[in-house]
Amino acid sequence: MPPVNTPITNNQAKTSVTEAMAHTLAKQIIEGQLKDDDRLQESKLCQQFNASRGSVREALLSLQQLKLVDISANKGAKVAALDAGAIRAVFEVASCNFSLIASKAALRITSTEKAELEQNFSRANLAFANQQPLQFMLAFLTIYNTLVQVYANPYSTHLFAQLRPNLQRCIHIQQSTYNSLNSNYLELVEQLQHAIDSQNTALIRSCNDSWLANLCHDTLQSYKRIKQIELAFVKRQAGA
Repeated sequence: MPPVNTPITNNQAKTSVTEAMAHTLAKQIIEGQLKDDDRLQESKLCQQFNASRGSVREALLSLQQLKLVDISANKGAKVAALDAGAIRAVFEVASCNFSLIASKAALRITSTEKAELEQNFSRANLAFANQQPLQFMLAFLTIYNTLVQVYANPYSTHLFAQLRPNLQRCIHIQQSTYNSLNSNYLELVEQLQHAIDSQNTALIRSCNDSWLANLCHDTLQSYKRIKQIELAFVKRQAGA
């Protein structure tokens, strides 16, 4: 972002518009305001964001790279479907990557970084105590974001950035049908914090795998319920 009072060039203005558009659309997809396979028409997006077609296309391409949008030559852009197969795929890759990140970070974390990490664990614990499931899950993801920065491996950082939007989508799907938190999640947070403090890489991998396996299971259950509700609604409409 350019300093205050510095003239903004056309390229900077275009980038700013593109990033703002991509951020807004990503948020709407992650939170479920835009649904699977919803069409993203360039002309409508140009009007909605008061942007050029070039800016719209750049924003859509950036979302395509994050697997939030699908683009085809004949049909244009649409919200990428996050079905049961895609949900499993996200968690399979996350499991391998997160175990490596947390294990490596635990061996090199500084006192300053550990203090930041402890704040993230405290936020997760507070969210659980206040029975705020969404905030708890997002706080758990923030813990890994801090561990990514500690590990500072550019390839893992890139992969985490690629995975995070669809992990957030999974969390929102899971939270759409879960009104409370399982105590297993809190136990895993406490165990993970202890494992990192003691640099116990085996326990770190175990906590990581358990958290992701539980979240994957809950997300798939929620996805199934959502599809059942949608099907029941369609049947009622057809019979009306």
